Amino acid sequence: MNYVAMYDVTDSKLRRAFFVLLSSYGVAVQKSVFECCLSSKQKDKLLSEVQALVDKGACRFSLVRVYPKHKATMILGKDKISAFTDVLYVG
Repeated sequence: MNYVAMYDVTDSKLRRAFFVLLSSYGVAVQKSVFECCLSSKQKDKLLSEVQALVDKGACRFSLVRVYPKHKATMILGKDKISAFTDVLYVG
């Protein structure tokens, strides 16, 4: 399943930990936004690891499922390398 993972962290050390963690699950498309193609088990593992980081400090994390073939999904602009097999990233 396709997801977009995003975080907002003020602490530099914790922000780096989020970046390293999410880099192992997906492709960074912005500094704190990643495209991820995850199985159910991978998603559960990621959320468990994220929870451990969230417990360390003030931060916010969102994981949003993307439905690339849904009729309401719009794709505009130039493409970029994507973790999704059937999605065109708009940047």
